[in-house]
Amino acid sequence: MSSAHGLPPVGNSATSGTYSGKDQVLELWGRLPEHFRGMELQHFFSDGERVVVLVHAQCDGGEADEAHVLTFRGDKLVKWQLAGDTGLMERLWGAK
Repeated sequence: MSSAHGLPPVGNSATSGTYSGKDQVLELWGRLPEHFRGMELQHFFSDGERVVVLVHAQCDGGEADEAHVLTFRGDKLVKWQLAGDTGLMERLWGAK
């Protein structure tokens, strides 16, 4: 991961925003277990450089369906986008 991006700047949770570089993304991923208790992978789709993963996530504040879009260039993850319940994210991590 040379320049991967995390949660998009959608919503107002403390974790929403753009994360650049391996260290920032790994720091974010390291925080996820604070509130998420499980994730059921439902479907995978790929068009070559993009993989879309549909999941059902269980967390302290409830459950949510999410779509993760991972974009690769060669063997490197260069972009990660998430579409999910922004209200739930705000309740879990607080607002900015």
